[in-house]
Amino acid sequence: MFAMQEVDQEVDQEVDYRSREERRLALEDELTEAQAAINAGHARLVALVSEHLDHEYWGDHVGIRSATGFLTWKLGQTPSEAARLLEVASKLGSFPKLKASFEAGSLSLAQLRILVSIAEPETEGLLLHYGLHLSGAQLARFAGHYRRAITLQEDTAHRDRRLSSQHHDDGSWSASCSLASEHGEIIEAALRQALSEMHEEGIELDEGALDPWGARRADALLKIAESYLSSELRKAHERHTVVIHAELETLLGKDGLGKIEGGGVVSGGTIERLLGDGASVIEMIEHGGNIIHVDKKRRLPNTALRRALEARDRCCVIPGCNRVAHRQSHHVIPYRDLQETTQDGTVLACPPHHKDLDAGRITIERTEEGLVFRDDRGRVLERPRLTAVKDLSQLNRERGIETDSQTCLPGWGGEPGSMVYCADLALSDRNRGLRDSGKLRPEDDLDAGPDP
Repeated sequence: MFAMQEVDQEVDQEVDYRSREERRLALEDELTEAQAAINAGHARLVALVSEHLDHEYWGDHVGIRSATGFLTWKLGQTPSEAARLLEVASKLGSFPKLKASFEAGSLSLAQLRILVSIAEPETEGLLLHYGLHLSGAQLARFAGHYRRAITLQEDTAHRDRRLSSQHHDDGSWSASCSLASEHGEIIEAALRQALSEMHEEGIELDEGALDPWGARRADALLKIAESYLSSELRKAHERHTVVIHAELETLLGKDGLGKIEGGGVVSGGTIERLLGDGASVIEMIEHGGNIIHVDKKRRLPNTALRRALEARDRCCVIPGCNRVAHRQSHHVIPYRDLQETTQDGTVLACPPHHKDLDAGRITIERTEEGLVFRDDRGRVLERPRLTAVKDLSQLNRERGIETDSQTCLPGWGGEPGSMVYCADLALSDRNRGLRDSGKLRPEDDLDAGPDP
């Protein structure tokens, strides 16, 4: 009897295993089929963005300063996502083979971005082969080795120098930098000097930090920045102080002229703009040639008000603009009328949009529902509402693109391999093709042996 029970249990386990296996395979097929449809949809999106970019249609929108700003506004993308999409859209036209595989759903947007970042017309077919046969992780490693080899071969480190920084929602700030080795050593020397001074000052290692030594280096970088900003050659209050000499009638809004100390004659409208700008302003009010009043006020919000404004206006207030850095305060109600800087009467705008506000190209109206922004034609600037679209697979079929569970699967079957070796092979093939076409200088040909 016990033997029969054991047999029944084994049969049940076998049925459960087969049922689980069937469910897993069906789900994985659906996953890959959905990804292939998304790939083809992304290809259509890239094509539309490329056309929009070629005609610079984004420039027709008042207040939109870049194609990246347009995509963050219209598509709800983050700046980094928009930048990646624009990179692919601007380069893909030079690579018809990569474009065809992308449109067929065989390559993802992430894979394509990697490939167009390292591809050349002579190597497109070769790199497409790797893109179709490597997993996403393998392709990223392969591209890293391949890119480094080309960088060393062509000495592009200085040309490709860059620095990017970003504020994050968790209250942190991060930066990424790439410099030529000799310039990086200058940064390292400054960090070593700052670390040495911190040690001499008796500043102890923060053992409570997640990475104590990393935190120490971060503090050293902050010390370098603070040292630069505290230099006697750079005083913030001197850079932002404006002294105005103006007739009383001019400040009252009548026609007239004024003079900026150290500068030239300015109109009453310019004076009004300066009074509304975020600057420390000294008014020398004159009447009949005599100074009748000296008014020294800070039109900049004080520290508490600035923090309140930044908490409310997380980025530039103009719809569609996501800039966070270097925002300037702007008085919704002219300072001449309000005579004070308040939270309700002040907004934060990026420098380009602040200029648009000052010039009247964008206006702000305060209503019961909130602020209303209009361009110089009176059109309301707002973020468009997202609308539902057809099923992605249906859209692909209407364009003649059929995808299934096998479309985006890589040719790699799990065999072990070295991405460094693959990158070396690809680089040798690249150099051979460039050498045959006469586009490779002898001094750059690392595959060539010594002259006989």
